[in-house]
Amino acid sequence: MLPPTPVPAPIPGAPSSEPEHTDLSRLSTVQLGEQLRGEAAVSRVAALTLLRRLEAVHAVLTGVEDAALAARTAGVPESREEAGAERERLRPLALEALTLHPELLAQTTSTYVRDGSPLAALPAESLPALVPAVRALLATTQALEPIRTVQTFLARAAPRQVVEAGLATDAPPRVRRAVLQALCGSRVDGAVEVLRQLCTRPELTALDRGLLLDRLEALGEDVSLLDRECTLPLKGWAELARVEGADVVPKDLRGLPLVTALAPLGDLPVRWLLTQARELGEARLPRPFRHLLERHLPPQALPSLGRHALESWLSVKGKTGAAWMLSLIAEYGGDEAVTTLCRQIDTWRRHQKPKANTAIRALGRMGTVFALSQLERIASAGGRYTESLVQNAREGLAEAAAVRGLTPEQLREELVPDLGLTLEGLVADLGPRRLRVKVRADLSLEVHHEGGRVTQSFPALRKDEDPVKHAEGKQRFDVLRKNLQPVLKAQLARLEEVLFVQDDYPRERWQRLFPRHPVLRLAIQPVLWSRLTPTGEVVGSFRVAEDGTLVDAQNAEVRLHPSERVGLWHPVLEDARTHALWGEHLADYRLVQPFRQLQREALRPTDAERGATAIIRFQGVSLWASRLRNTLERLGCRAPVGESGMLHEHARALPNHGVAFRVLHSPIQRRFELEERVELGQLEYTLEPQYRQRHGLAQEGQPTLGELPPVLCACLLEVMRSLALQADTP
Repeated sequence: MLPPTPVPAPIPGAPSSEPEHTDLSRLSTVQLGEQLRGEAAVSRVAALTLLRRLEAVHAVLTGVEDAALAARTAGVPESREEAGAERERLRPLALEALTLHPELLAQTTSTYVRDGSPLAALPAESLPALVPAVRALLATTQALEPIRTVQTFLARAAPRQVVEAGLATDAPPRVRRAVLQALCGSRVDGAVEVLRQLCTRPELTALDRGLLLDRLEALGEDVSLLDRECTLPLKGWAELARVEGADVVPKDLRGLPLVTALAPLGDLPVRWLLTQARELGEARLPRPFRHLLERHLPPQALPSLGRHALESWLSVKGKTGAAWMLSLIAEYGGDEAVTTLCRQIDTWRRHQKPKANTAIRALGRMGTVFALSQLERIASAGGRYTESLVQNAREGLAEAAAVRGLTPEQLREELVPDLGLTLEGLVADLGPRRLRVKVRADLSLEVHHEGGRVTQSFPALRKDEDPVKHAEGKQRFDVLRKNLQPVLKAQLARLEEVLFVQDDYPRERWQRLFPRHPVLRLAIQPVLWSRLTPTGEVVGSFRVAEDGTLVDAQNAEVRLHPSERVGLWHPVLEDARTHALWGEHLADYRLVQPFRQLQREALRPTDAERGATAIIRFQGVSLWASRLRNTLERLGCRAPVGESGMLHEHARALPNHGVAFRVLHSPIQRRFELEERVELGQLEYTLEPQYRQRHGLAQEGQPTLGELPPVLCACLLEVMRSLALQADTP
């Protein structure tokens, strides 16, 4: 073994060979500003520290999760008042830091968290000073969240300022497209005029113009004079493809049915389409390509194009490089593609989450009622899907709601697909004959032929029939057969949530959403409804009869006044006699309710409980842990893991309604191994501002049990009572 190399002792007074580092995180904002203007290496560290500090201050002011931890780590105030003053001091220094070191914006922008960047804390008016930093960030990242963060910032800026900075015209293609997408999302005054002017700029490609034209059209603008490609002949497309760049068809695509289906367009347009589509990835199929496909392919070829794209995407197992195929699926896939995508999401949801998230985003871009209803199912599925998948689905729904000018809950109510049904059934035109598909009381299907014959299955193709029309009719029949019961199950679960929180509807909206809806009308005959005055007073109850008329418990016809509102009936809203009459009425008609209404109890808080802000009536009740788990999980509750891997509570949130509650209990094991006893604690509830506003509750403080809407209070009491009833059965 070699002897250790001796380390020479330091010479007293000699300068150190290592540069001396100052812990800049301990410096004040003013001191950091001084360091920022000093020597290059220290200046860069000071700039980085300032930007991190600004992010932490912004986290405190916006109340994001882990804001307190971020504040302590960065050494900034945790109170909102002090944080606001600190942000004003930091903003000019952060701008100076990004001017000196524009590359640091990319370093301080999160790859995973939306708006996790100094940009979120800077005013939009500071854009001119930030142009180099924004260019550097967009040019060096392909991650989705940093691009969205920049787009959110640019959408806040004045559109003309963005154009004058050159970001929309003289930037590289990928950067330019991200900027144009931001301009399309701008709600600032003057955005429409800027978009129209940009459409005439020669620097923009056909794809760039298509993005702007889509946005202008969505805003109700006439774009016929700006849409150059709208009437372009096929020879013109070949010339455009040559000018804008058409690469060879990649080897991995040659021979795919998708590429074969595009062959009638000609070699150059197909190569251009495939080249650009691969580069754009998951983005919506550009407007010029939609013109090309829809004007120069036979109409019957478009549904098969969507099907071929889906088959091709599945054949490569949804790999990232094939995500561009989803743009074709979103445009031309139809409801059958939605069913297939949902099946793949369920297959990938545990071990291949990136692929599952890609498929979820495709559902959002499809934008049909059926596709969005499946997004809503994923967003509300509790523990079945991981948090990233649920969050992705919620973002897709929020974007769809914003486009339609609706709140997320209003959109949710609209997301009941008709599956091709009308009030008369599903009509399939096969050419020489027409078939009518009707739904039976047990939700099975029957096919009515023109001669009066009725069958259970869709008939085979006859020689005199159009094969395309027959295939389309068979596909619609299969979509209805496969999805009718799952759609109704999801919507009835949503209705039970509406009952729990005691929400209601204006008369006209209720009629459109329920009795007039071709799918929901099939399941609501046993459902009971309350008539409410505009002030919320209950004035009666009714159900929808088989012929669509409204009848009360004594079978008398009911007519709703235009000012009345309609809510789901609960025993706590009417007397015991009406409760008994409804029980007899449903028994006479042999109607079985799809969710519990008559079986619920009219529970009310006692006089002593009316002033309480939690339910403690059943505190201390002991029961087996397995019974507690099973009962609460059937009610949709989930248990967060506490200290030492133990469970201390079960909670349920109804985010679309603004209500959440949790049941506290003594600690139990996370994994069921040995049966154990558990003691109940109290039930606590949380009401969001939108729920308080709808029900006339104060925005400050915790409402008491006596102030809660009576149905919500009864349902919360019933949760605890259902647990207490398990106590006597070991």
